[in-house]
Amino acid sequence: MSTFVPIRPQYYDSVWKELKQIYFLLLIREVKTRFGRLKLGWIWIFLEPMLHLGILISVINLRSRATILEDVPNVVYMLNGLIPWFLFRDVVNRCTIAISANKSLFVFSSIRPFDTVYTRFMIELFLSCTIYFTATLGLWWIFDITMLPTQLIKWFLSLLLLALLGIGLGGIVTVATLYFPETQKIKDIMFTALYFTNGIFFIPSQLPVNIHYIFRWNPIFLGVDLCKTNAIAGYPPIPAEKIFFVLSALGIFIVGHYLLKRHISRILSE
Repeated sequence: MSTFVPIRPQYYDSVWKELKQIYFLLLIREVKTRFGRLKLGWIWIFLEPMLHLGILISVINLRSRATILEDVPNVVYMLNGLIPWFLFRDVVNRCTIAISANKSLFVFSSIRPFDTVYTRFMIELFLSCTIYFTATLGLWWIFDITMLPTQLIKWFLSLLLLALLGIGLGGIVTVATLYFPETQKIKDIMFTALYFTNGIFFIPSQLPVNIHYIFRWNPIFLGVDLCKTNAIAGYPPIPAEKIFFVLSALGIFIVGHYLLKRHISRILSE
C-alpha cells in the first residue's frame, strides 16, 4: 500500500528565495546608509547606552552608594532597563520614517513598503541583542560580574514583543502625523517622560500601592518590566497580568500595520 507524500510546489521555494534576497539587500543597504558615512557610527551604537549608564550611576553614587536592588550591581540593574527601552524607542523612531525614506525603492515591484519597516525592525533587534551580550561579556571579563539573563528564551520573547509593540506604535504615529503634524513633538515629549518612569533607576513595585495602576495599564512599561523580570534573579515585578502585555503588544502591532496599509498611498505621496 503506497503512502501519500505531499509535494511542495516550486512556487513557494522561488518566493522564499526571492524574499530572502530582497531582505538581505535591504539589510545591506540600510546598514551602509546608516553607518557608512559615519566613522564613529558603529562605536556610537555601544557608546550611547554606556553614556546614559555612566551618568545614571554617577548621579546615584553622588546621592548614595547603596544598590538599587539587593545583591544586584547597579550597572546590571540599569542595563537591563536601558537596553529594552532603547530598543523600543529606536524601533518606533526608525519605523516611523522607514517608508518615506525609501520611496525610491518602490519603483521595483518586488519591494513592498512594509519590507523596509521590517528590515529596520530586524536591525534594531539584532543591535540590541548584540549590545546586551557585548556588555555581558565585558562586565564578566573586566569586573567579574555576571549579567546573563536567568530565563534567556523568555527574555528574548519579551524583547521581541516590545519591538513588535514599537512597530505598531510607529505605524500609528506615522498615520497620525499625516493629519496632525504635531504628533512627532508630542511623541518626543512622551518618550522623555517614559524614560524617567520606566524603572531604570528605581524599583516600581516598591512605590506606593495606590499608584501601581499607573504602571499596570502601560504596555510599554510592562514590556520593560517583563524584560527585567526574566533577566534579573529576585527582581520584584509590578503585579500585573502578563497576558495584558502580550495582547496589547500584538493588538497595537496589528492596528499599526492596518493603518499603514490603509494610508500607504498617502504616505508615498507626501
